[in-house]
Amino acid sequence: MTFTLEAAKELGIPEILFWTISACGFLGFMHYSKLIEKALTPLKEKPECPEWLDTKDSNSVVYANFGSITVMTPDQLVEFAWGLANSKQTLLWNIRPDIVSGDSNSTLESISNGVPNGVPMICWPFFAEQQTNCWYCCTKWDIGLEIDNNVKRDEVESLVRDLIVGEKGKNMKKKAMEWKKKYEEAANSSGGSSISNMEK
Repeated sequence: MTFTLEAAKELGIPEILFWTISACGFLGFMHYSKLIEKALTPLKEKPECPEWLDTKDSNSVVYANFGSITVMTPDQLVEFAWGLANSKQTLLWNIRPDIVSGDSNSTLESISNGVPNGVPMICWPFFAEQQTNCWYCCTKWDIGLEIDNNVKRDEVESLVRDLIVGEKGKNMKKKAMEWKKKYEEAANSSGGSSISNMEK
């Protein structure tokens, strides 16, 4: 609704945009654990995944997940697959059967899981607040790399390698660990800023 911005500018009125989908995404994420507890989610954790991950070195596994909304073309799926395979990095790929469009991601949930755990990310914004989340990860927080919408295997391979074994990835991991520390301080029950703000 950019016409509202134009009207505000023309009338000299201060302008602000609210992206309500972000609030909806945040609320959904806040209640997700309760949905899991009540077995109301379609995705089930596979017990062999944590066991398998425990056999790998820390920070050595690429976790590829496109969320629950993202769809892609068959060509995009092929490019992601070849790019991930060609990176020759250990991979855990969570893929939905309906991910290819016509057969039937930088989500807040990914960020909310990644930042508190000190995990840098590769972002492919698709929908709603994902562009904003990607911008923060890649530009403001320096913990993310963005994949172009026109996915190419060489770019996927390069970004994965940069993230896992490259100097840029090491710097991003360091920055992600700094954000993890800030997150822990803010969420600390003995006077962290998140708790203090909630009590106001």
